Amino acid sequence: MSVGQDVQKPSGQCIRGGCLCSVVRFEFEGPVDELELCHCRRCRKATGSAFLPSLQVPAERFRFVSGEGAIRLVELPLEEHPPPYIHAFCGMCGSPTPFPHPVTGRVAVPAGTLEDDPAAEAVRHIYVEHEAPWLARAESAPRLKSTQVWELRRSVQRSD
Repeated sequence: MSVGQDVQKPSGQCIRGGCLCSVVRFEFEGPVDELELCHCRRCRKATGSAFLPSLQVPAERFRFVSGEGAIRLVELPLEEHPPPYIHAFCGMCGSPTPFPHPVTGRVAVPAGTLEDDPAAEAVRHIYVEHEAPWLARAESAPRLKSTQVWELRRSVQRSD
């Protein structure tokens, strides 16, 4: 595919996801238009990562398949502008979960919880003034497949 060529997003594609322990299961109908990467301090802490990749899905195209009752919410005090920060997670395993926002009518879906490819491209990084200082330095780190990771772990064990 050449740069600038339109990506065909399948209409009506069912995209599934869930939490780490599979108690919370959900699905929604594609296509997904936007994937946002949030670098704010709260998203970084909520995920334990450099940023939170998330999708916004219209509520009418989203449904919980199971485990909605296991979802816990933490509403943090307002920092700058409304609405307040709400972190949704599975009460069993702690994984982030989708959150139906009552004001926007959309569901914020953490992209890391997806099992199917939403065929979405990141459209923007947001709150980049809070970007983890180590993120840029991580770009040059080797990228290992699972077989390479296992071999690395075995070699470390043998040298101990």
